[in-house]
Formats: sequence, structure tokens, C-alpha cells
Amino acid sequence: MNLLPIAISVLLAFLFVFALVKAARSKRLARKAEKHAARVKEAEESLVNLFGHVSQTVRTYYEDKNVNSGELKAALLSHFTLSAQKSFASGCAAYFAYDREQGTLRLSECSGLFPSCLDISEEKLKLVAGNDAKLQEYLKNTSFPLHLTPFAAAVDQKRVVVFGKNECEERVRYKVYALWGMLIVPVRSQGAVTGVLVIANKAHKAAYDSEDVELARGMSEIVSWTLNYLAMIEGVREKASVDSQLETAASIQSHLLPKSRAQMGIVEAEAFYKTAYRVGGDYFDFIEVDEDHLGILVADVSGKGIPAGLVMASTRALMSALSKHVLSPSKLLTDLNTHLIQLIPEEMFVTASYAVINTKTGEMLCAEAGHEPFLAALSGQPVVTCENRGMVLSILDSEIFGPSLKDTAYQLQKGDMVLFYTDGAVEALNRKKEEFTRERLSVALENARNLSPYEALQSIQGRLAKFTEGEPPYDDVTLVAVKIN
Repeated sequence: MNLLPIAISVLLAFLFVFALVKAARSKRLARKAEKHAARVKEAEESLVNLFGHVSQTVRTYYEDKNVNSGELKAALLSHFTLSAQKSFASGCAAYFAYDREQGTLRLSECSGLFPSCLDISEEKLKLVAGNDAKLQEYLKNTSFPLHLTPFAAAVDQKRVVVFGKNECEERVRYKVYALWGMLIVPVRSQGAVTGVLVIANKAHKAAYDSEDVELARGMSEIVSWTLNYLAMIEGVREKASVDSQLETAASIQSHLLPKSRAQMGIVEAEAFYKTAYRVGGDYFDFIEVDEDHLGILVADVSGKGIPAGLVMASTRALMSALSKHVLSPSKLLTDLNTHLIQLIPEEMFVTASYAVINTKTGEMLCAEAGHEPFLAALSGQPVVTCENRGMVLSILDSEIFGPSLKDTAYQLQKGDMVLFYTDGAVEALNRKKEEFTRERLSVALENARNLSPYEALQSIQGRLAKFTEGEPPYDDVTLVAVKIN
């Protein structure tokens, strides 16, 4: 009996089945990728929509002295919860107002069905279980002691807390609906927690991850800033005390800036920040792009005072949302421009210098959006500058803005130092109205190249102070020194 035709038939049948399985798998992956892309797009649109609402809220309250701040706050928080539900593709987002004096929480806004009753008697639980309207009414009309809720850690420690399925089982009592994940985000006003945003049940029973935490933190910061702003203007109108309120705003803004020092792998960075006005428009950040890359951002918002501070806060929140796993500085700045152009007033703009450094190899990619070019003291070479300066952010559509940017690559070696700065440093004036200039800053870096980043900034600040001879600063000054160890 000739088995060859049978073997060939079996093989062909096997290949046919394999091809069908592979095609089906490819279709499933394609559908999954499409759904993921749609969710990402919806999240970005929701985030931009929130920022637009924030900008309009601030502008309305600033321009209309008769508007009711309470109504504006309620509308903002309602928009906040709805945006959060969409941005995180979750079944529910709820905002609980926190009464610090009483130590209690009460539901203020809710989008979707909140899955838990928090603290409730068995008798009351029977009445609200299965009745969505009664559940919402119960949550809105009941004050819950903070220590009896799962939100105490987020409020006490002022940080985002994530519950997975196990934590939900262990720490959330009286569940009315299935609960497999929860993101608890504190919201602050004037330095203190005034509420918590609780996001529950991510789509497809997925877990909340580190990117969700960063996005939540960014959204919380922009809403916190807005609440601070409304409270500040309200205080000004009530007390006619602009001075003390600006001090409060400056204190709030200082909490939005990162710590002045960062170290990751072979990269060590140090920052110096000084405002000319109480609320500044300069901004720096150290961003953990992924486990092997550190992002260094220095930005400058046109103008001064509260409007510049608000744009700075918006920029920080957007960077938190957009920067994860994006290794191309020019792409990130282009994405940032797309959002900023929809959010900030036409007369304002932002310049930025952004670098991504491989913390194992020292390779650095950098792009400049109309910003002062960084200075680099590289091994055995005089100080050099990056001259690939693109256009400023938030003026032109990204179709025009994007091509103006270029990623420039540098291979940093041990001992190399890079200095990022804002124009307040090079345009600082002495009594003769002479500017400090980039040339003087280059000389200052050259003399400090063998020092640590902290010591280098101390040396550069000393030269700047000596040059200005005690003259008041004309503009905010930001310096960030980065060294390879």
C-alpha cells in the first residue's frame, strides 16, 4: 500500500488547519489592537476635553465677578468624574468630598454605578441593594468616617492608591456589584486634601497599571490647581488681600515641581528654580520614561503670574499623561503641541527643551521647541550648544510644528555634563542693563564641568549673582545640570 498520497493529504490538511488558526489569531489580534487604539483615542479626547473645561472655568471666574464659584466648582467636579470614567475606560468614577474637621467623606459627583455602599447596616443594605437610585441617594446623603472607608491611605498619605482584585476583596466591604479594581486619587486645594476621585472596574476586568496612576495624578493636579485658583480669587474678592493669596498660590505651585535632584543608573541630575514673580512660568521635570530611560524637561511659559502658572500646571499634567515609553523627544513635543494648542489662550505660548537619556549607555536624544539651546561640556571638547531649535509650542498646528523639530543624538561619556536652562539665566541684567548672555553661561559651565551637578549649579548661581549685583530678577531662572557618572 502506497502511504505517500495519504501522508501528503494529512500534511496538506494540517497546513490548511494551521493557516485557518493563524488567520483567526491574526484577526483577533487586529481587533484587539483596534479596540486598544480606540480606547487610547477616547482617553486622549476625554483628557483634552477636561483641560478645555478647566481653561474655560478659570477664564469665566476671572472675567465674570458675579459668577457663583460654588456652581463652577460643582460643574468642574462633574466634568472631572465623567472625564475620568471615559479616560480610564471604567464602569464608574465618583468624587467624594472630604470634610477635614469632621473627618468624613460624602459622595458629591458620580458617573456610572458605584459598586459599594462603604459603611452600612445590614438592614439598610437590603433596602439599597439592587436599587440603583436608592444606592446613589444613600451615598450622597450619608457622611462616612474616613477610617471606615478604603480611602484613608490615599487621603492621609496624599498619594494615588491602587487596589487589585485581592485588595478589593479584602478592604472593600458591602459590595453591591462585582468589583475587580479601584484607583483612589486624592484631590487637593490650598495644600490639603479636599476630596478623592475613586475610579472602579476597568473594562475587560483589566488591572490599573503604572500608566493609569500617572494619568490619574496628572488629571488630579490640573483639577487641584483649578480649585486652588478659584479659592484664591474667591479669597481675594472677600478679603481684598492679593498678597497673601499669591503666597498661597506660590506654595501650591512649589508642590507641583519635582524634587530638585534625580539619579537613575549612570545619570545624576540637579535643578535650581527661582521665580521672578511669586507664581512662576518656568517648569522643569525629571520623568521616568521606562526602566532604562530618564526624561529631562525644561520649559518656559510666556508671561508671568497666575496665567503662566496655570499653563505650567497644564503642561505638567499633559507630560505625565503622554511621556510614558515615548523615546523620541520630537514626537512627544509634537503630541504635547497638539493638546496645548486647544487649551491655552492664543496670546500665550510655551518653549521647551526635552531630552531622553539611556541610563545604562549614556545615549541622549534631544529636541528643542523654540527654547534656549542646552550647553554640553563633553570629554576633551569645549562647551558646545544644540542649535536644532524648532518652533514654540501651542502656536501652530502640529502639521507645521512637527517638521520643525528634530531629534539630535549625543553619546555622553563618563564625566560629561549637560546644562539645560531658561532665558531668565542668559537675559539676567546687571546695573548697567547688560545681559549675562549665553557666552558667560558657557564659561561658567566650563569652569564647573569637573564638579558634581549640585556643586556646578552652586558655582553657576554664584557667578550669576555676582554679575547681577543684587538687581531684582527680570524673569524666572531655571537651571538643570545633568552628569554621567
